[in-house]
Amino acid sequence: MILLFPALALAELPLPTYPECGDIDDVEDCPSDLGKDWHLISYIPEGSRDTIRAAEAGMASGASADVAWRHTTGRFDVVLGVCDSGFDWSKNDFVNKVAINTAELPLPRHADGTEAEDYDLDGNGLVNVQDYAEDPRVDITSGRDNADYLLDPSDLIYTFMDGVDDDGNAFIDDIAGWDFFADDNDPYHEFLGSYGDHGDGVVEEMAAEGGDG
Repeated sequence: MILLFPALALAELPLPTYPECGDIDDVEDCPSDLGKDWHLISYIPEGSRDTIRAAEAGMASGASADVAWRHTTGRFDVVLGVCDSGFDWSKNDFVNKVAINTAELPLPRHADGTEAEDYDLDGNGLVNVQDYAEDPRVDITSGRDNADYLLDPSDLIYTFMDGVDDDGNAFIDDIAGWDFFADDNDPYHEFLGSYGDHGDGVVEEMAAEGGDG
C-alpha cells in the first residue's frame, strides 16, 4: 500500500523554528513531544558521558534532529511516499498529514454550502482533510468505523469516490493513497498478518504531527 504525506514536522503554520533546541541537557526549547528521545539528539546524554572517551564528548549520540530544528521543521511542499503494510485511519496524529489528491476531489464547501474558491479553504497554505471540516457533505462516520470519532481521509474517500479516474493516472478515486494488495483506493491496513501495524510505525517516525506533547 502507498500513502503520501507532506513532509510537515509540525501542525501549526507558518512553521516555527527552534533556535535554542539541543542545548546540552535542555529539551525544553525543542518540540514538545521530543522528551528524552536521545536517539534524535546531537550530543551524548548526561547519564552516558562516563562511558565514553573524552575525545567523543562532543560527538552526536543520534540523528542530530535538534540541529535541523534550529533551522527548519519541515516543508509541506515536499511529498513523501510510504510503501508498507497499510495505515490505521484512527491515528489522530497522522490524519492531517496525509496528502489529499485534489484532482480526484471537488472543491470543499463552507458550512453554508457555498463552494470555496480553492482547495485551501482555511487559508493556512496546506491542503489536507481539515479543509473539508465545514463541508456539509462530509460526515465523520462516512469512512472507516474505527475512525468515526474524528474527521479523517477515509471520510473523504467514501464520500466522494465516484468510480471515475478524474486525474487519468489509472488509479480510480485515489483520493488519499492506494491499496496495492486489494487493488482499491483505501490504504487501510486490511491485511495485518505478520506485519501487524508496521506501516503505522513507519509513518509515525517519518511524518506524524509534532509539537503535540
